[in-house]
Amino acid sequence: MERKLASIQKIVSINLIENYDKVETAQVLGWNCIVKKDDFKPNDLCVYFEPDSVLYPNPIWDNFLAKRKWKIKTIKMCGTISQGLVLPISILEQLVPNAKIKLEEGTDLTEILNVTHFEKGKLSDYNDPKPTKPKSKFVNFMMKFAWFRFIYLFLFGSKPKGQFPTTIISKTDETNIQSIPAILKTNIGRTFYITEKLEGQSATYMLFPKSGFINKLLKRNEFMVCSHNVKLSQENTSSWWYVAHQYGIKQILEAYYKQTGIHLAIQGEIIGTGIQKNIYKIDGYQFFVFNIKNLNENRYLDLYEKKALCFRMGLNMVPIINDNFIIDENITPQSLLLLSNGTSQLANTKREGFVIRALDDDSVSFKVRSPEYLLNEKE
Repeated sequence: MERKLASIQKIVSINLIENYDKVETAQVLGWNCIVKKDDFKPNDLCVYFEPDSVLYPNPIWDNFLAKRKWKIKTIKMCGTISQGLVLPISILEQLVPNAKIKLEEGTDLTEILNVTHFEKGKLSDYNDPKPTKPKSKFVNFMMKFAWFRFIYLFLFGSKPKGQFPTTIISKTDETNIQSIPAILKTNIGRTFYITEKLEGQSATYMLFPKSGFINKLLKRNEFMVCSHNVKLSQENTSSWWYVAHQYGIKQILEAYYKQTGIHLAIQGEIIGTGIQKNIYKIDGYQFFVFNIKNLNENRYLDLYEKKALCFRMGLNMVPIINDNFIIDENITPQSLLLLSNGTSQLANTKREGFVIRALDDDSVSFKVRSPEYLLNEKE
């Protein structure tokens, strides 16, 4: 499910901040945000921007967002944690005056308002950074002609990255608990398991049948490597391909297919040198699995199947914090946020948070990001 980075939501409640008379907090879904006093009241519709949203320059918010490069992040003000940005619903008339928008709770405004997701440490190593040789005078002259540019770039230009194969497997982006607080009430009594959310790079590796009659007849397979957002069609020196070789993932998936006839997709987190400031102080790279999908049956493996398969393949799973977490009526987004604070199981550093998945259905899941970690996070 794609995240609603910007949406129309309802003010759940307004709460005073002790010793401050010009601001107060507004609860939107499960998020608490600082707002000007008396700007909102309970049940008002508003425009809400989630943390990690990136807006575009606009006089409406430049005076307080420009210094943050228009990124919405977790901040602490007036002794209170604020997560997200709340603006009056009337702001839409200025931002998109001619747009036809359903002014109702839940309307997704992400694309309408051109809001993007902040990618930390934007990486440039998707493709092999080979030095380019200067073009000859003849080539430079001929590049003036469109037909020559087309042929030249087709033969010698860098190949574009492909789209992430969402028809085969979903991107690895869990929804924040504050955005779906109702999931707790609808799952009271259900058993979940908790894994540590690692601060790294998302990676997807899969083996699946090649298309075409001859390929299917000969049972030919394709090995695919993907980052969080794109398919890395060409083998290169990026960390994603390096890890594929380091762990022999292609060979592992091929061997499993030969033994069982089952195609698998493995998703996990790469941590280590040069990745998100390497908070775990690891030399080189390490890979931790959090999802395995049986492509033949179009289903994700449950916890015990994943643990057994990772052991069989010699791969590590993400650290498991609790494998018997039962949701009851006392569990709230706020209690989970407090629980998410703590030390990583991999190093003496604050953990980013955790991911909670249903024990009987891996597709039912959400993430809880540690407020302590977010407040100390450096871009």
